[in-house]
Amino acid sequence: MESQIKKRKLPKSLKVIGVIVLVIFVLKIVTGLILDFYPQVLIGLFQGYQNQNSYEPRNGAVPSRTVKENGMLYLNDIKYADEYPNSFLDITYPNENVEEQRPTFIYIHGGGFFGGDKVSGDPLAQNDDSNYLFDSIVKENYNLVNMNYALVPQYKFPVPEIQLHQAIEFLVNNAKEYHLDMHNVIIMGQSGGAVLTGQYGAMVSNPEYAKLYNVTPALSVEDINCLVIDDAPYAWEHFGKDSKRLLGNFINGNIYPSKKQLNMYDPTSHVTKNYPKSFILGNNYDGNGYAYDMEKLANKLKENNVEYEFFYDKYEDGTEPGHGYLSDLKNDKLAPKAYKAMMKFIRK
Repeated sequence: MESQIKKRKLPKSLKVIGVIVLVIFVLKIVTGLILDFYPQVLIGLFQGYQNQNSYEPRNGAVPSRTVKENGMLYLNDIKYADEYPNSFLDITYPNENVEEQRPTFIYIHGGGFFGGDKVSGDPLAQNDDSNYLFDSIVKENYNLVNMNYALVPQYKFPVPEIQLHQAIEFLVNNAKEYHLDMHNVIIMGQSGGAVLTGQYGAMVSNPEYAKLYNVTPALSVEDINCLVIDDAPYAWEHFGKDSKRLLGNFINGNIYPSKKQLNMYDPTSHVTKNYPKSFILGNNYDGNGYAYDMEKLANKLKENNVEYEFFYDKYEDGTEPGHGYLSDLKNDKLAPKAYKAMMKFIRK
């Protein structure tokens, strides 16, 4: 009589573990696909799943004229356009003598295009008190303009860039009323704001690039003293998955923007010899280092004989500064050095 071969059965506990592992694997793939095609699901956790776009000033603010304790004159929530929400800007003067001629310093906040504010700055930056940076700039005898713009998910690229154009056009058209010198302008942006700043530089210096936005810039290259581009994420090919989700959500709502959209988003390839002189800051943001993006832009400026300075430094212990560290001018150990270099370049 032949012996029967009995099949060995896996213990029940191993079967359960196998099912759990398979479920986790499938969930990971599904979650990844959801975040790739609809990253707003994740970004909403930071944004609060609330509409941060309004045609009225934020937080119930009332447009007013205030003299701050430090003597600076502050005009808040001036409406610069009607087409898109968050179209408000603030102007700060060193004192009440608004008729004194001073350069105009325009600052554009960051925040991944889902957050941030003209008062509080960028929530993603290494930021303790952006107002300390703002006041420091004003003390250098500049009239400072801070602006807001529309945010995702309701508004995507290129709406904020069009709003920057609208804000500058408003300032040019109302320069006499607000005593602003719009022929001696510094434009500075941090992170997302730096993206807009670099794009505007290409817009004023390259008519073909301006056509992509269907606008005619209100400033000429000669009106711009310089640009300050603080850590703009441009190089899509260099981004990690998290950065692609964050910026892809802004560009087209997923991590698969078209070549046409990326060509419009990244102004680096549109730099010409007429590009405004630029002070560029880079640092390590997500482990890959946004210095790559800024170095790439700096090399393009050098190739076109555009005056520029690329500031990239590390702390004494060799570690790299965090994203937007200049916003933490009050406390960061490297920020004063960067700020001093920036002001020296602007004054040249």
